[in-house]
Order: sequence, then C-alpha cells, then structure tokens
Amino acid sequence: MRDKKNAAGSLPGSLYVMDFQGASSDVLFLYKLDHAGTRSRLFDAPTNWTVNQSPRHIIFGGGGDFGADLYVADNYTGNPQVWRIVSDGSMSKMFKSGKLNSLTSIRFGQSGPFGNHMYILDISKHQLLIADAWRNTDVFASKIDGTSFSDMVFSKDGRTLYLGLGDTVYAIKADKCLP
Repeated sequence: MRDKKNAAGSLPGSLYVMDFQGASSDVLFLYKLDHAGTRSRLFDAPTNWTVNQSPRHIIFGGGGDFGADLYVADNYTGNPQVWRIVSDGSMSKMFKSGKLNSLTSIRFGQSGPFGNHMYILDISKHQLLIADAWRNTDVFASKIDGTSFSDMVFSKDGRTLYLGLGDTVYAIKADKCLP
C-alpha cells in the first residue's frame, strides 16, 4: 500500500483500499485488508480500468437495492463512470457513456427523506444528480459552482445534505426540497 493518493472505505471485518498513482504506469488495484493486516488483491482489471482513468471516490452501497457493494467514481475525462464492484471482484458500469462529465463525489441517502438513492456530484455540469439502482438518473439540484475539491455528506439524522464546494458549504434540507 502506497502512502499517497489512496482512497479507502470499510465494512465490518475488513478495510478496502483503492491504490492508484494518477497518470503513472502502475495498474490500479483494490485491496482488502483483514483484522490481522493481511492484504489481498480483490480487484485488478486493466482491460476495464486503465491507468488513464482516475478513481476519485469509493463508497459502499447504502443497502436496499444498491446492496453493500463497492461503488467507485471514476473521473476519466474520456468517459466518466460509476463502477459497481461486487464481492467476487466483478464490476459493471452504472451509467451509459456520456451521462456524466466530471465526477467529484458519490453518496447514498440513508433512507428517510432522501431515500436510498445514489447522489452524484458532477461539477463540470454544475449538477447534483440522483440515481436509483436501475440506473435511472435525474437532476436533483443545478447551478452548482464548485471545484474538483468539492464533496458532500449527509447529516447524522439523514435530513440534511451538505455540499462543500471550494470554500463554501451549502445545506440542502429535506423538508425544503422534497415532498
């Protein structure tokens, strides 16, 4: 595991680490670390995922129809994509080519007012998208100005979605925007 440019997520019992080097010649890997610190390679598919691609964010599904699979926001400029990686290491694209432009962050609603949907921050299109497990997407919020350093997170009670866009934080309250 390299010390720089790693993204990580966890499930009970294991830690998952995405190891990448940007534009280097190193292949991208997804490792699984167990309690003893033993590292095993869970995913390595250079035919689907080349060194020209740019994983930005990894997160586990929020349950429901998304399950607990691993989702990776890949910001490859030729074809940005959200990949779904299942426990056997196989992967699939979540969206059709051209649907996304510049992925910055993905999050899952925690039930309640935001549902169990996937929320995708696409800064180049100035949009926050909402998607279901059947790959249907819609614009949730538009006219969002941010940078590649933008991110989002749900409040603990699941009633507010915070968007950190550059040096500004916005709060989208469920009772103000959803039925």
